[in-house]
Amino acid sequence: MQYKKFRQEIAPLCLRLIVGTGFMVHGWAKISRGTIGFEKLLIQTGIPFPHLSAILTPYVELTGGIAILLGAFVAIVSVPLVVIMLTAM
Repeated sequence: MQYKKFRQEIAPLCLRLIVGTGFMVHGWAKISRGTIGFEKLLIQTGIPFPHLSAILTPYVELTGGIAILLGAFVAIVSVPLVVIMLTAM
């Protein structure tokens, strides 16, 4: 019985670690390489406002990933992260 409770408590932590780390890594990769290359990709795919999106997206991914990793403001930061992922699809 305690094992089931332990799994229910540890599952959200594991998900936060995986999702938060994923967003942080992808955001940092875009920032460290410079946003110019990412902007060119956005122009080629026809994303509206490619310059603004190229600047905002990596920082939203990085800060959102940190917030999810820490478990802070998860409901708030998940909205822009969902929008970014829907746009990416």
